[in-house]
Amino acid sequence: MAHPGGALNATPQGSKTAAQSHAQWASDALTLEDLPVIFFTTSGTTKGPKLVVHTQKTLSEHVRHIATGYQFGAPGDALLTALPLCGVYGLDSALAAIAAKMPVVLMDFFDVASASQLIKQHQITHIFGSDEMLRRFAEQNPEPIAFTSLKLFGFAAFSARFVELAQELIPRGFPMRGLYGSSEVHSLFSAQPPELPLEERVLGGGTPAAGSLTQVRVRDPDTLALCAVGLSGEIEIKAPTLFKGYFNNPEATAQAFTEDGYFKTGDLGYLRSDGSFVYQSRMGDTMRLGGFLVDPTEIEDVLAAQPGIDSAQVVGVEINGQPRAVAFAIAKNKQCPPDANATLKGVAKTLAAFKIPAHLWFVDEFPTTASANGQKFQRVKLRELALEKLRHC
Repeated sequence: MAHPGGALNATPQGSKTAAQSHAQWASDALTLEDLPVIFFTTSGTTKGPKLVVHTQKTLSEHVRHIATGYQFGAPGDALLTALPLCGVYGLDSALAAIAAKMPVVLMDFFDVASASQLIKQHQITHIFGSDEMLRRFAEQNPEPIAFTSLKLFGFAAFSARFVELAQELIPRGFPMRGLYGSSEVHSLFSAQPPELPLEERVLGGGTPAAGSLTQVRVRDPDTLALCAVGLSGEIEIKAPTLFKGYFNNPEATAQAFTEDGYFKTGDLGYLRSDGSFVYQSRMGDTMRLGGFLVDPTEIEDVLAAQPGIDSAQVVGVEINGQPRAVAFAIAKNKQCPPDANATLKGVAKTLAAFKIPAHLWFVDEFPTTASANGQKFQRVKLRELALEKLRHC
């Protein structure tokens, strides 16, 4: 976090010192609420990490949008905060609950036993977290759990096969809905409508909490034309609570926005006909295969469903001048992994030929980076590992 005196250099007119940046910001600000008040960090999984600057106004307005859009504050509502407040995910949800005058129950750190006890003791109605938290509930509570007070478990997926997790947990009393957010647009920016079928309800994205104050569109990265409903491209967002810039990084700030003020999220997704949207993956993680823009999670889900496979990660590399997918997997039995060729033959029964990985390598674990919201996979390191392996093929 940063105090209101934190500096911001968000203009594209060249480099300034922190003091000059702050002085410029202060002179332009109409009120104290327009001054920088907090910094969030980007995860840096596809590019270098940056400091994201928000003002008191963008922060306070967004948490009020959450409180209204998520219908916080009904009699008996209570939030269990299981995420650290140093990150945008934990902080935004806690402040939104406070804005709605609903109780907030804080956890020192997340563990299933304590969380289960607190949910029952305080009749918790709302929780926000990751699919990893939900997976721990599933693993450590094999019997159905009667959390009758829960209204919403909003989650962000950091790994594949979360639809299968939802199919297991929703019937057990976990009202799961997919979310979308980032340091730049804030967490809990949107949530999937509760009336959608399960498979759609747990996808990332949804309807913005700020409603008509926000515009979401999708742009084809090659033609730069706006995409029609159902066609994938880069998600662009315009909202009154967007971040004000990257700290002391005017070049990155200028590149992050379109000329008409939309933030270029760097995320792949598509619009639905009902006005909601779906997040698929980071643009840096997508692959151009057979002339099509491919979401790696599609291939990962098919791989993870093969016999003997616990989880998989897919990245794109160039092989003999052609873009190809390659895969890494963790075997259920690490001492005796399944045959890679047999696994790929199984994948071929489901996937189009151009999506089948050219190689499959088994590893003990995937490279990850820690964040306030949990572990995130580092596909950049997987690409480097793939290229190293290809050099020795």
